[in-house]
Amino acid sequence: MTIEDIILQNDNRGVSQLRKHLSENFCMDGANKLLNNGSKVIIGTGFYIYSLDAPETDGPVGVAFLAKALQTLGFDISIVSDKYGCFLFENLFKKNEIINFPITNKMESDLFAKEVIADRTPDTLISVERCGLTEDGTYLNMRGVDVGEYTARLDSLYEYAHNHQIYTLGVGDGGNEIGMGKLAKEVAGYDKLPDKPCVTPTDDLIISSVSNWGCYGILAALSKITKKDLLPTEEENSNLIKSMVDQGAVDGLIPKKQYSVDGFNIEENNSILRQLRNL
Repeated sequence: MTIEDIILQNDNRGVSQLRKHLSENFCMDGANKLLNNGSKVIIGTGFYIYSLDAPETDGPVGVAFLAKALQTLGFDISIVSDKYGCFLFENLFKKNEIINFPITNKMESDLFAKEVIADRTPDTLISVERCGLTEDGTYLNMRGVDVGEYTARLDSLYEYAHNHQIYTLGVGDGGNEIGMGKLAKEVAGYDKLPDKPCVTPTDDLIISSVSNWGCYGILAALSKITKKDLLPTEEENSNLIKSMVDQGAVDGLIPKKQYSVDGFNIEENNSILRQLRNL
């Protein structure tokens, strides 16, 4: 059993079909690059759920734990989302650690991205469960609905990083997230995955049945490398899922306001953590 085996369990959306296109130990590879690449990291997240006018629980939970763990290791962390996601982090991080990316046109988004990178001088950009641009310039959710009106163009950050040799790492579970552009042709060719995938690539890609689990996978890999237990406890995980739902996050798969992530209840999410810790 590997980290990758654990985080790709219960794959209901077919993302594990992409596994053969990635390195065998993609979590360890990503974690090693992250650790050896400098200490300033920007992490983008937040996926708008159209039917409930709310952000989903998948993404922000994993990002919060990943950011806290990196801070424990001495990293300088910034979290970027838009007005539909930033509020979920306000009780967890300092004000200057949260960047609210405006929902605006390409030109203004590109300019804002350039300013963010000039200001924060990141060594690494990570994206977790963030809806990304398709080839025709739309932001499609898993049901094929264009949510561009409610989605800031975080792609501009990753495009700028790509053009300026800043390392990027993407985490996704469906094919429409930033990072999946690395395998856009492959995504479009598989059953159950989107015909119109995200085309924004990242240098490396972490796939998992639930994107939060991808973050847990990175944390397990970081724990192995640093010999420190950086995984959240089951209690911390339960509390954060509940807290984010109480603040307004929803299960994006069902979609419903309930204590779950992508249709998996809290115990099912904790089971993944338990297996990673045992490993």
